[in-house]
Amino acid sequence: DEVLNQGSSVTLTASPANGTAFAGWTGACEGQPAACELTMSGDLTTQALFEPAVELQVSLAGIGAGRVTSDPGGIDCGATCVGGFAPGQTVTLTADPDVASTFEGWSDPACTGTDPCVMEMTKARSVTATFGEGTGCGRILFTSTRDGNEEIYVMRPDGSAVTRLTNDAASDKDPAWSPDCSKIVFSSSRQNNPEIWVMNADGTAPARLTTATGADTDPTWSPDGTQIAFVSGRTGNSEIFTMTAVGSTPTNRTSSASNDRAPDWSPDGSTLAFSSNRTGNFQVFSMPSGGGTATRLTTGLGVCDAPAWSPDGARLAITSTSSGTAQVWTIASDGSGAVRVSSGGGTESHPTWASDGG
Repeated sequence: DEVLNQGSSVTLTASPANGTAFAGWTGACEGQPAACELTMSGDLTTQALFEPAVELQVSLAGIGAGRVTSDPGGIDCGATCVGGFAPGQTVTLTADPDVASTFEGWSDPACTGTDPCVMEMTKARSVTATFGEGTGCGRILFTSTRDGNEEIYVMRPDGSAVTRLTNDAASDKDPAWSPDCSKIVFSSSRQNNPEIWVMNADGTAPARLTTATGADTDPTWSPDGTQIAFVSGRTGNSEIFTMTAVGSTPTNRTSSASNDRAPDWSPDGSTLAFSSNRTGNFQVFSMPSGGGTATRLTTGLGVCDAPAWSPDGARLAITSTSSGTAQVWTIASDGSGAVRVSSGGGTESHPTWASDGG
């Protein structure tokens, strides 16, 4: 018993011991959850009821990743995958897949599809939640020599779940996601000189897109996913080509005697930015993506390379040696308004924008 002042408030919390479960309150707290809030309007009596717990165990399976939580609380799996509940209590399990994973379903026949799993705890239960890999969106593509030669890998943003996607004695590199993250375009020398290939997001169904005597490298998708721009040496020097996403109608878009490289599509797909040494040192140019006159965007900024469009198409991030060493600068889409944005003491290059432009 405890004496409290009239009108005061008090919170009673029922905390079951190991192997027991909170079954409810009697008296003034009847019908309230484990944390019962009372206002002292007079003498009040309540009692917490505990029963032997019925155990619910959750397991995670599959090549994807995710989390399962329960309502009422007690399970948060990952970390806590076993909980005790009162006999007959209704428990709802909810699966939340990680980025780049999908929830595929429950093992318990009482649970259907991918909806939250609702069960009556009339007996001990064990439920498995299976997570699979989704599209590539949210995952990181990279090239590594960790297995002896250049191969393409994918990993989650936290560096976990590193998965090898290509397995060939030749060099596979320059991977790029399609806009819907269902495909990967890349450069491979598995059939002699480097050519452009495409494969599914999980590395299956690799298909060769180009066949040329020169090296084809550095592919990048148009924003609508219908075209691929790439660098080709088939004419004797490096040129910017485009082709359809299935490899038809490769077309030389730059047609110059110089070396052109590093193509990047504007967000609306109308323009290609690239770097070229057609005026001496490498500079940044732009041109209509369907072909046409190239316009020089950089002047007086030293050697300029590796253009990358901002998500709104208003500016380009570039590498420039204007300050003596390569640093990251931005320019307006017409080449004006050059601003240095990096200040490191070493070489800084190949910028890219966050999807929100921040």
